[in-house]
Amino acid sequence: MSGKQQGKLLPMVKFREIIRLHELGYNQTEIARSCVVARSTVQDYIRRASAKGLRYEQLQTMSDSEAQAFLGKKTATAITKQRSILTRFTVN
Repeated sequence: MSGKQQGKLLPMVKFREIIRLHELGYNQTEIARSCVVARSTVQDYIRRASAKGLRYEQLQTMSDSEAQAFLGKKTATAITKQRSILTRFTVN
């Protein structure tokens, strides 16, 4: 994994696929290869979903923003607001 996307939000379609494959019994390495993400990313998302008792079937009924909020990940709006605030204080 090149690390180019470190810290960025994973598209919810990939998150849903990670959980689906996990529930089908694939191991983390197989899931990482299939979804083209780091194994640590797979591990993190499985851990977050398990901690919340979130299953693939439930994810299918949630919007992307609902799933992100439920998992405790920042939404794109929150990131944009955070950048805006930081920009105001760092511009000379």
